[in-house]
Amino acid sequence: MSRLEELVRSFTDVRLLVIGDPMLDRYISGPSTRLSPEAAVPVIAVERTDEYPGGAANAAANGAVLGARVTMAGLIGDDRAGDALRRLLAQAGVSQPEAGTVAGRITLSNTRIVAGTTPLARIDEGTTSPPEEPDMERLKAAIKHAWAACDAVIISDYGYGSVPPEIRLLIERLQQASPRVLAVDARDLRTYWPAAPTVVKPNHYEATALIARSGGPGGFPGDIAEYAAPLFECTGAAIVALSLGRAGAAVFERDGSVHRTSARPRNQLQAAGAGDCYLTAFALTLASGGSCQDSAEIAAAAAQVSVDGEGTRTCGQAELLAKLGPQPSLATWEQLEERLARARARGQRVVFTNGVFDILHPGHIAYLRAARELGDLLIVGLNSDASTTRLKGPQRPINTVTDRAAVISALASVDLVVEFEEDTPEQLLEVVRPDVFVKGGDYTPEQLPEAGLVESFGGRVVLLDYLDGRSTTQIIRRVIEAPRPESLAVASGAGA
Repeated sequence: MSRLEELVRSFTDVRLLVIGDPMLDRYISGPSTRLSPEAAVPVIAVERTDEYPGGAANAAANGAVLGARVTMAGLIGDDRAGDALRRLLAQAGVSQPEAGTVAGRITLSNTRIVAGTTPLARIDEGTTSPPEEPDMERLKAAIKHAWAACDAVIISDYGYGSVPPEIRLLIERLQQASPRVLAVDARDLRTYWPAAPTVVKPNHYEATALIARSGGPGGFPGDIAEYAAPLFECTGAAIVALSLGRAGAAVFERDGSVHRTSARPRNQLQAAGAGDCYLTAFALTLASGGSCQDSAEIAAAAAQVSVDGEGTRTCGQAELLAKLGPQPSLATWEQLEERLARARARGQRVVFTNGVFDILHPGHIAYLRAARELGDLLIVGLNSDASTTRLKGPQRPINTVTDRAAVISALASVDLVVEFEEDTPEQLLEVVRPDVFVKGGDYTPEQLPEAGLVESFGGRVVLLDYLDGRSTTQIIRRVIEAPRPESLAVASGAGA
């Protein structure tokens, strides 16, 4: 078992307190085929209404499904949305002090209206003022009680009333008296400087605004490392985990260490809640004895699981362990069919391409990146070794199909790699039935026997140009024709 897997399994020993603004995330979705006669707006035939814990409630739910024992302290109304949110938290295994329920308060909710996979609007509701004095005192008492028994604390402060100045002062005093792993995600991180957080998690926009408000230079620094010093100064944190969206994250430590993690791009709707998932996994790893680098890697994997799903999705411990474990480079056809079923259910556009990809070069990388931009899921069909030999000659492939798959699947643009034995991928295409079939620009539609098949089930054929002067054949020729050093030539001759 790897160190990262051991750390994740030890989450079950962590007692976590989440303080912040709990929300109900609601998704109302269905197809839209016409505009309303009343106004130029789409008419949606509602097929689904899905509800998830959001905001601080999402952080708490993530902690629970990752294995921790979680208590959440935040303000929830005694309305229908509050009932739904309490039910969802209970299902996840989150303990909720009765002090969190406030009579007459409207529970925070974000309702997203989605046509197919396209978000059209978001409706925000709920009371955003601090609680009245009796409710404030009950909330303070609940936080004090939970703090005494916890190992880590997450603050999820959207500025919607659950963490007013009185609660922040209490957190500061509790942290000074009984230090915990303190992870903070807040609209204004400067207000948590007195508490000296263990880790803070601004996104790129928040970090730039934070530095500007603190008297630093405006605009985006040319070098991401230039963020570190001013962010440490204005947050008081020991670690800054800077979210860079599709570019992943940059995690800074005060000793100057920087840890970069990547992300597989997804659409903005799928990214909802990924930040809460990231910070929760980060805090649990630190509380389990992990290093900053361990925490960054585990948090990045958890966030990727979150965005691979739909809605405001959590990441369970089993899913995280599977993500961190060895990943097979070649998918089976059964795994392909399962992935396709999920993609079709979400209305995702499937892109397919195929080839040998014997020696990966910049032309391949640019080609696959361009192919991925044509849809939501890129599947690569890879010629087997026998198929490659029949097509390219007895000296090929240079690399086995397992090695070729390992390299191709490591690219962020590629979602799935599947081997096929035939000379053409027609059988595989019958299974995939892609919305878009991509081939290199050295073909014409007439040269593609697969083109008619793809078009027969409504797919589109797209030809992409390769980079000039980049090809596997040219690379092999240059290696063969390159002059050998004299010492190598002598050694080769001596052993002949």
